[in-house]
Amino acid sequence: MKTSMLALRQDEVSKPEKSKYRRADIQGLRAVAVLMVLAYHAGLPLPGGFIGVDVFFVISGFVITAMLNREWLATGQIRLGSFYLKRFFRLTPALAVMVAATLVVSSLLLSPFGSQQTAASTGLGALLLAANWVISSTTGGYFDTSAESNPLLNTWSLSVEEQFYVIFPALLLLGLVLGRKFKAHTRSAIFVVSVVGALSFLLAMLGPNDNYLGPDSWIAGFYSPFSRAWEFAAGSVLALIVARVQTLSRWITHSAGFAGAAMLLFAMVQIDSTTTFPGKWTVLPVAATILLLISGTNKESLVTRVLSSQPMVKVGDWSYSIYLWHWPMIVFASVLWPDNPTALIIGCILSFGPALASYRWVEKPFQSLRPRSLVRAMPAMAGIVLVPLVLAGALGIAADNGFWNPRVTNFQASSSPRVGIPECFADNASNIMAPENCVLNGAATGAPIYLLGDSNALMFTAGILDASIETNRPFTSFTFSSCPFVGAVSTLGESGTEARPGCWKYQETALEWLSRSTPGTVVFASADYYLRDPNLGISTASGAQIAGEEEKTAAYSAGLQSTIEQVQAMGHETAIVQPIPNFRLESETESVANWQGPQSCAAITLLIGHCVGTMDSTLEEISSRQAKIWDSVAQVGLSTNSTVVDLSEEICPSAVCSIERKGVPVYSDFNHLSVPESKLLAPTFARLLASKD
Repeated sequence: MKTSMLALRQDEVSKPEKSKYRRADIQGLRAVAVLMVLAYHAGLPLPGGFIGVDVFFVISGFVITAMLNREWLATGQIRLGSFYLKRFFRLTPALAVMVAATLVVSSLLLSPFGSQQTAASTGLGALLLAANWVISSTTGGYFDTSAESNPLLNTWSLSVEEQFYVIFPALLLLGLVLGRKFKAHTRSAIFVVSVVGALSFLLAMLGPNDNYLGPDSWIAGFYSPFSRAWEFAAGSVLALIVARVQTLSRWITHSAGFAGAAMLLFAMVQIDSTTTFPGKWTVLPVAATILLLISGTNKESLVTRVLSSQPMVKVGDWSYSIYLWHWPMIVFASVLWPDNPTALIIGCILSFGPALASYRWVEKPFQSLRPRSLVRAMPAMAGIVLVPLVLAGALGIAADNGFWNPRVTNFQASSSPRVGIPECFADNASNIMAPENCVLNGAATGAPIYLLGDSNALMFTAGILDASIETNRPFTSFTFSSCPFVGAVSTLGESGTEARPGCWKYQETALEWLSRSTPGTVVFASADYYLRDPNLGISTASGAQIAGEEEKTAAYSAGLQSTIEQVQAMGHETAIVQPIPNFRLESETESVANWQGPQSCAAITLLIGHCVGTMDSTLEEISSRQAKIWDSVAQVGLSTNSTVVDLSEEICPSAVCSIERKGVPVYSDFNHLSVPESKLLAPTFARLLASKD
């Protein structure tokens, strides 16, 4: 791109830092990091490949500190404004082009039932240095199935890095200035950076422990810069030490290289998606990167020579553009070839085209631009970010309004439970409402109705609300995502980690509230996929970790019975809604691939009317997956003298389950009913909840 297009004249541009400070081995290490990430996202047998991001973090801390420290030693100052402008023109143009292109393609290929909205909000976050926070609140966990459909998921790490660039130079400058009086600039800077790094390290180590910050604390989560800062600090401290140490012995650098390479390889195969991250295992890739950087101080080190080879350096030069483009291309390839097991690899291969084009015509030209003042650079900066910001806003608005297509807007309205109080459906420990603030139909004078459970309880809110109005009974819908109210929690496989942190707190809050509430009817409802999904376990109140469908079903039933007995002892009547007949297969990945509802269609096919958006299944076929769980719940109802509500006939008339009936959605996805279907169940609930004075 020509300089004139940026409204920057040549006299407003300064030369970039001299290449004599460039270390080829660091470029090679960048190549290793990006190839690790690509291999992981391509589905290759490298379970810990995602730690390539941690390698990038350490490298950034090292390189940025070395650069700023050289400026300090040469001039006695650090020009923060100049630094920020350099970072902007180094990173943002390529990011802006990728985000803009991704949003345009998303408007055609992604679904307007959530995926497009997520892409739009993430695009806004990426340009405003906040993608990690946006992704945390919209997409969920990095390893969740929902993350696979966010084409801008990879921008979380870029925002973390940019947040580091905003804060760290000022922190380093503070340390250098404090040391000026005692002529100990470097030692003072090391001390300041180390203190901050130590605090961050402590947060990363203790954050996952429920006894400290809680199970889902945002400040210590996967996307948090606070629990990642120590990784940058580790690289920074090393850069300051290396600047003081003239040479290291050949034995040290060679040993560091081999040790670092071995540790990084071990980390790639030992760490996986079930590993608590960041946490104690994060030390491994960080320490490995530190050792490889130490090895690089000696150009004769064997590992350094490998990293400094021309192919590795070239891939390292491309690494930023490759990282930007690989994930959107993987997501789009998965949409275009949903049943192709090699779609992930195809996406990775195809990403090299736009990545190399971006490097050649966007990233590289902008690297030479160094505006001398913020005022002169403002028009160019605004022009760079304006297009993707406008596209993100436009896509978000259009998707929220179903592109003003009647069928899309009708399904959107049917899919979202727009009844009740949104805040009364929690998804983590920090946003659990006080249940007494969740009362609906509060003017009614009959005995209260209390609905408890997960999102499969939430979906009945519309129907039970109508029934509560008909029967003159106040109604409270108090639910929690992925958390059955059964005295047990779902866990992630063998790790024992809560699948939805905060579930125990929700159940404790609900029981305490019921113990002091007016006696009424407590309705228990929840999904059954926790028991059928082999990737999920069950943790009981005693701390036992249960696996296997039969064993989990027994533990679930025992917990449900115990919880019901506690509630009955408080004076409440109890009713259990059987898990609905659903299209959920063993795993969520299989379920998403099998689902043929409107969410499975690209926006363009929806808008031109080519989306089939329907599928039928016999109740007998569904029963083959769910019958054991239905029988177990029925037995609990019999043992506790609770009413058991079986909705199979209403949901699947004539023993056929359809996702759409007479143009009205029955299911909102493979595991939930639509709002219209919930309302159609109101008479059934009304008979159950016949008014009591």
